[in-house]
Amino acid sequence: MAEYILLLGVSLTVFLALFAAFSMAAATAENDATAIVAKNIASAVSAAICGAAGDGTASAHITLELPPDICGKPYVIYPSADGRHLIVMVSRTGQPQKYETPLELRADGVRIEGFAASDQGELRISYDTGARMVTLS
Repeated sequence: MAEYILLLGVSLTVFLALFAAFSMAAATAENDATAIVAKNIASAVSAAICGAAGDGTASAHITLELPPDICGKPYVIYPSADGRHLIVMVSRTGQPQKYETPLELRADGVRIEGFAASDQGELRISYDTGARMVTLS
C-alpha cells in the first residue's frame, strides 16, 4: 500500500511540474506576441507622426486604422512626457505593460499632445504649423 501512495505522490509531482512548465511556455509566447504587435503599432504611429510633421513647413492630416486590441487586450497610445518617444500601454491584469519607440522628428520644437485608445478604431494625426503641434485624436 505504501508503494502505491509513494507512486501517486511521484506521479502528482511530475504532473504538476509539467503543467507549470506548459503554463509558463504559453505565458511567454503571449508576452512575446503582445510585445511584437505593440512595437509594430508604436513604430507605425511614430512614422505617421514624423510624416505629418515633416520638416515643419506644411500642415497635414493623416488617418490610421488601429487594430481593435493587442492579443485580446485593450491599449492606449500617447506621447512620453518629454515628447521624444511614443508609448503604447497594453492593459494587463495586475500591471499594464508599456512599449515605446522613439519619435525622430525632423523639425525642432514640435510638441505632441493627445492620445488614442484601441476602441476608437482609427487614429487622426494633425500637424499645425502655427502652433508647431502634432495632435493625436
